Amino acid sequence: MSAENDGLKLDTAAFDAAVIRFATTSRKAAAEVLKDQARLLFVEVAKITPPYGGKASSGRKAEEQGRTAVARDIYSLYGTRSDAYDVIAQSNVPAANAFWSHLGKGNEALASSILRDVTGKGLGKFDGGTLHKRTSGGSRRRTARSNAKTQNARGFVFFVTDAENLAAYVSKRQTHVWWLASGWSDALRSLGAKIPFGTDRHSAAPGRLRVEISDQRIAITMENQVSFGRGVKDIERRIQFAMNKRVGALDRRWETYINRAARDAGFSKSLP
Repeated sequence: MSAENDGLKLDTAAFDAAVIRFATTSRKAAAEVLKDQARLLFVEVAKITPPYGGKASSGRKAEEQGRTAVARDIYSLYGTRSDAYDVIAQSNVPAANAFWSHLGKGNEALASSILRDVTGKGLGKFDGGTLHKRTSGGSRRRTARSNAKTQNARGFVFFVTDAENLAAYVSKRQTHVWWLASGWSDALRSLGAKIPFGTDRHSAAPGRLRVEISDQRIAITMENQVSFGRGVKDIERRIQFAMNKRVGALDRRWETYINRAARDAGFSKSLP
């Protein structure tokens, strides 16, 4: 049994062994035991998938945390006119005042010239998110951010004159906060699981449940097919954490079973 996301490698040995051991003590059929444990495990996986994590203590907190992260990421790339003024003023207050004066008079070309002379950055219309889409995800994003910081202390790549369009783009991107977590929803629903808050927000997020039953083995796999999932920081460690958490729960149930069996057999305590 495993939770997969675009080829992530997970150590399932301890979990599989714990489930098999638990199945030997259950009155249920092996397939039913596996389904029950899959449901419990996969709910745990959904509950640690971003925006869950960090300091979020609830689904609503996770959503707030995710929306904040989206805005921070975008606004770290695009500066507003006010940001441009502040950056110029750090080294040249008269130039900053001249920049602002030109903007007030509608002379954006002159204002942009001053900005470029001082910072090496341009001023223009918002690009509709092209820069953000190009640099969001994995190492490409980290490289872009790193290069930007070497050019400017504030890290902006360029500045926009139409902050309202930038804000609208941020709001639109914030609606995608639950997209990755929603990639688990079809599998959870197929198992009859209680869907954690937010993880069914996007019904179009791709994912599926795969069940294999043969005379050799029974396997239940939850797949999250959201394209950027593998590039999310710590996603593999998070899923492994959820699996290890279930191993701990199964180990405690096994210990309880052994102790009860020992008492029923007349022993004062179970063997170590």
